[in-house]
Amino acid sequence: MRKSTPLAFFLFVTLFITPTAAFAHASVLSSNPSEGQVIAEMPKEISVTFSDDLLVVADKEINTLKLNHSDGTSVPLQNATVTGNVLTAAVIAGENQPGLYQITYRVISTDGHEVSDVITFSLNTPQGVVVTPEAIEVGTSGAIPLPIALALAIVIAIAGFVLFERRRSSK
Repeated sequence: MRKSTPLAFFLFVTLFITPTAAFAHASVLSSNPSEGQVIAEMPKEISVTFSDDLLVVADKEINTLKLNHSDGTSVPLQNATVTGNVLTAAVIAGENQPGLYQITYRVISTDGHEVSDVITFSLNTPQGVVVTPEAIEVGTSGAIPLPIALALAIVIAIAGFVLFERRRSSK
């Protein structure tokens, strides 16, 4: 029973020390245009509303919005602003071709965590044309998601602890 006491203590401490707030990153509550929406004309501004306030650093653009057509053409945006939990940018007027568009955002919430994703919508899609979000290649950061990284760290720590205990008890 004595040998299992350190392991039980280690597991107990690990469960309660693990930061639960790390799982509560800012998430998208709404956007304009919204995911999958079909619109007749390009809006004058695009916006994304998050569940948490966004971090703002004076003179630094840490929260970004980009708007691209499925053919890779970039749609110019200006005056990206953060107001609490809303990131907004004006769409510069111009000729926008029909088709699939993606809003790419990268924000840092006040808890310091970076969140990025893509919101897809369609502009003047002709009748009979089926447009799917898979038509646009979405890049990934290649980072391991936090819950998986945390689980790996716990497994490695437990394995190290078990090996340490085995070595110590064999001496």
